[in-house]
Order: sequence, then C-alpha cells, then structure tokens
Amino acid sequence: ATLTFPQTLVLRYGRFEPAERRQKQVVEDYTQWFFSRLKLVNARLDGAEYLCAGRFTAADIAVGYALYLADVIGLGAHLKPQTRAWLERITARPAFARANAHGTSFAE
Repeated sequence: ATLTFPQTLVLRYGRFEPAERRQKQVVEDYTQWFFSRLKLVNARLDGAEYLCAGRFTAADIAVGYALYLADVIGLGAHLKPQTRAWLERITARPAFARANAHGTSFAE
C-alpha cells in the first residue's frame, strides 16, 4: 500500500486532472516518495530471486503490481537493476500473462 499511494497522486496530478489543475511539484514530490519507499524492496532483492521465503509468494504479487504500475506510468525506467530483473521475472510468468490479458492498457 505504501508503494501504490504515491503513484495515485502521480497519476492524478500528472495525468488525470485537467491541464490547468495539474501540479508538477506534486508529481515530483510523490515520485520521490515512491522511490524512497522502494529502498527496502531494492535491498531485499539484492541477491534474492523473490521477496521472501526464497519462492514466489503473495508478497511478490502485491509488490509486483505496484512496480508493474510504475512501469506503465513511466517510473520504471529508474528501477535498480536487481528490481528490474525481478519485475521482468514475475511479469514473464504465464499466470501474469493470462491475468494481464483480461485488463485494459493504461495507454488506451
């Protein structure tokens, strides 16, 4: 939850609000907050394949959603290498592809 909250403000004030209500400073501040919260994830994934228990768990699903969203909204370019590799591993899973096929792209 602490990873997706700042993303909601980045989306609202960077994309969803009418142009005259967009707030560049809010987007910058909450982008920084997102990456600050991501420090623990980065540290945990340094040398680990998954977030906990040495296997794919609900933690990977929950955090994976936030990082997938970060990728979709343009924050993913700044992920640390180990976090990028982890995200690529979990989004390459067949179950992710099946679930993602049911959704609508943010780009549409």
